Amino acid sequence: MLDETSRSHREETENALRSAVEAAEEASHAKSRFLAEVSHEMRTQLAGILGMAQVTLETKLTPQQREYVEVVNTSADALLTLVNDLLDLSKIEAGHLTVEAIPFNLRDNLRDAVTSMVVAAEEKGIGLDLSLQDDVPNLVVADPGRLRQIVINLIGNAVKFTEEGAVTVGVSARQPESTVAVVHVQVADTGSGIPPDKLESIFEAYEQVGNPNGRRELGTGLGLSISRQLVKIMGGEIWAESELGHGSTFHVTVPLVLATEEMVSAPLKGRSDLEGLPILVVADNEVNQSKLLSVLSSSGMQPTAAAGPSEAATALTDARTADRPFALTVCDLGGDGLEFARSLREDDNLAAMHVIVLTAIGQRGDAATCRDLNVAGYLTKPIPPDDVRLAIEAVIGGPSPLDLTVLVTKHWLRERRRHLNILVVDDSPTHRMVARRLLERRGHHVSAAAGGPEAIESVRSHRFDIVLLDLWMPGMGGFETAAAIRGVEEIGERVPIIAMSADTVSELDDNLAEAEMDGLITKPFQVPQLLRTIEHLIDSEPAEPI
Repeated sequence: MLDETSRSHREETENALRSAVEAAEEASHAKSRFLAEVSHEMRTQLAGILGMAQVTLETKLTPQQREYVEVVNTSADALLTLVNDLLDLSKIEAGHLTVEAIPFNLRDNLRDAVTSMVVAAEEKGIGLDLSLQDDVPNLVVADPGRLRQIVINLIGNAVKFTEEGAVTVGVSARQPESTVAVVHVQVADTGSGIPPDKLESIFEAYEQVGNPNGRRELGTGLGLSISRQLVKIMGGEIWAESELGHGSTFHVTVPLVLATEEMVSAPLKGRSDLEGLPILVVADNEVNQSKLLSVLSSSGMQPTAAAGPSEAATALTDARTADRPFALTVCDLGGDGLEFARSLREDDNLAAMHVIVLTAIGQRGDAATCRDLNVAGYLTKPIPPDDVRLAIEAVIGGPSPLDLTVLVTKHWLRERRRHLNILVVDDSPTHRMVARRLLERRGHHVSAAAGGPEAIESVRSHRFDIVLLDLWMPGMGGFETAAAIRGVEEIGERVPIIAMSADTVSELDDNLAEAEMDGLITKPFQVPQLLRTIEHLIDSEPAEPI
């Protein structure tokens, strides 16, 4: 009787434990679903704010109005970062955060990460430098986005707590195996330092260390916590060294599998010919220089900066001596750009150099001077970032400047840019307005549909070059709409469909392929991202001038 009672009690206990585990798992799943839905809704609203800010910044504004809108844009971007951090943290806690294994160029990835933080450092009046040792490999297999996130988190943290001096990013590597390199990233600052008893706790979520004057810095303290978890998932280590009053140094070591040229070239098929193009940027204004570096790096080019004609001459000579000459020079020297171009033409070794001059004030007769000096491009500011990229594509893709009879200008780009018929399908009036304004300002004709049925009817009655389709619409969703569009298309008239989503879930890739969609843009999208995605799907032959 006792054994039977004991067995019954044990079964009850096991059943109770099983029920508790199932309840805990269900609660965890419910939390993840809730956070995913809340994140989607927040990103959707932020997409509207950031999109309208971008549209507004491209209009004529007074200096005061521009300052106000830039504050809105910066604040919304910071809030978007916070939303992404919270979502990452929830994934970590649920054990759902994964990293990709993608072949990519490590050195370019690190340069891009540092370049993206230059403006933040300049706003605080501190320097930001990158030192890449020769032993750092070019091609590796890892998650480029997550690695970039780690480096940006560390730089952002260093910039935040440094009032004067500089932040230095040093990268080295050792190769313990023939197929693996251990990359060591050090981010050193000249800030106030961290107390010894806080060197471990700073990696805990929501933990921050105040500065010496007692003021608490803005932020949640999530960046370092997420970075530690990402480094751990990647099989690496992260730690900090510091001395009060003498700054801090954060260290990250991660083992990365070495990649081959063949592994990297496959994912890059179809990308712009600008990938890896060596460009010399000559600008005497640090803000203008950093903006140009950011634009060129984000387009896959490899820019090198020079602060003036003297530095530029040294850089050009060094590049030629090393047999790695620059393909093109972008010059932003105020009113001295044409004089710099003239000096290049007087040097026999540089006479054939492609040159694009940027200027704030165009003068009558400049076009004739440009042709006399064989300047390939002459663009008046303000210049949209995509115009700089398009001008470089036009120059590099054409004949040498010595034979170039057409001067690439903003007007020339506007007339040669292909005008597309684009259908934007989104249930949000704000998102439709943002997409319409951004695309129409680039010369495209845009139609809009508020849902799937309206989109299908539009495709039946009109021909579109591309469809931008929101995935998560009430009623008829994006996947169902895409399937219906494919069903009504006639043979040979397939329209490319680009999905739009506020989600950041990588699992969407398989679903997009099954739905025969051709690309994905995450909202809120940036203008260069939107335009590059469209251009990669459309025949690149320019239309005749209108």
